[in-house]
Amino acid sequence: MNLTNTIKNKNINVAYPYIRGVVIGDGNICINPENGDYYFQLLVKDKDFADEVYNNLPDGAKIKITYHKLCGIMYNVRYHSKNWVLYFIIFNNKNFIYTNKDNICKFIKGFYDSEGCVDYSSGQVTASGNNIKNLKLIKQLLTILNINSKIRLFYKKGKKVRYRKTSHFITYRKNLYQISIPRIETLKFLCLIGFSIKRKHTLLYNLILNQSRKRIRKYHNQLYQFNPLEVKT
Repeated sequence: MNLTNTIKNKNINVAYPYIRGVVIGDGNICINPENGDYYFQLLVKDKDFADEVYNNLPDGAKIKITYHKLCGIMYNVRYHSKNWVLYFIIFNNKNFIYTNKDNICKFIKGFYDSEGCVDYSSGQVTASGNNIKNLKLIKQLLTILNINSKIRLFYKKGKKVRYRKTSHFITYRKNLYQISIPRIETLKFLCLIGFSIKRKHTLLYNLILNQSRKRIRKYHNQLYQFNPLEVKT
């Protein structure tokens, strides 16, 4: 890739919106000044998430299986390219990325694949992060899609919580905020954005299916196309 020519091209159509959404979640853009290594990296437990990220990166990306003492088997997705990393950082045309509906959906999907979860008890789709500016951006983009959401302080700095279902505890060094999509908006989220991760997709589908049959009756045919037994995710 010729970086200069690529950036000057006003008709550029490669914004990598999905990867940008992942980067404000679990993904990382890394620059090592010592050896001049520039790369994208994502370490995740879900293979289908790793595969989706891999498919949204240029040719040359790699997935390696690693083992984490707390999480077990993990998938490490990496893409090494100085030109691509610089292009990714420099080309941040918000008018292209954040006003094109298809790009908005991909951007939000990358974020929710990374940080999102389905809260079955409350019937909401939620995501958390300590960068409230990023959450406000997600809220703004959801509003463009006519999906309502709320942001709240979830954990205050210094809060000590159990790490998942292990015996280990972590202490938050910064405030943790949560953005939530209410139950009534979850069908819109599924239809416009959804999840690449099958376990999350299935949870969301079942959550909506188990809602009031009267409320979703008019959307039945639309909902059926998202049946996890019928859809390849």
